[in-house]
Amino acid sequence: MAVSITAGPLTLSLTTNRLITPAASKKVLAAAATCLKLLQKKKNRLKLAKKLEYSLHLEMISVDKMAKLNRIFRGKDRPTDVLTFARWEVAGLPKGIVITDLGDVLVAPTVAKRQAKDFNNTYLEELQRLTIHGLLHLFGYDHETNAADAKVMFGLQEKIIKSLKS
Repeated sequence: MAVSITAGPLTLSLTTNRLITPAASKKVLAAAATCLKLLQKKKNRLKLAKKLEYSLHLEMISVDKMAKLNRIFRGKDRPTDVLTFARWEVAGLPKGIVITDLGDVLVAPTVAKRQAKDFNNTYLEELQRLTIHGLLHLFGYDHETNAADAKVMFGLQEKIIKSLKS
């Protein structure tokens, strides 16, 4: 199943691969829409041209596929919860090239289910958290660079999550 939402000049498509329910898809899309609206107002590493339309992709993938991608791209021989592949990070991209396909966020629902118990969240809350986390990475936020960057990213992530609950 694939569905999409539009937030301003951004269109996000969600591919579920039948790994989450339609109700979970709605929650994930709500989190994505809230996050994207906020990100368009915030200063971030993406310099979006006002007259262009952009796309990004969110996909739910199996734990096996996630483990394989985590091994290939991060050298970690285990599945992770979310991976982000930002097109603007592509090495050797010529200056002046405008990329309207912003990238991909991949989420492993099986890992989300396990983490929900560990973090005392519901499964749907964890799917939303991972969606927001991945989108923040796609827009250039990074919690692994230093403590200050982590504080900014996690603060923004929690602000978005709180807004979903109200």
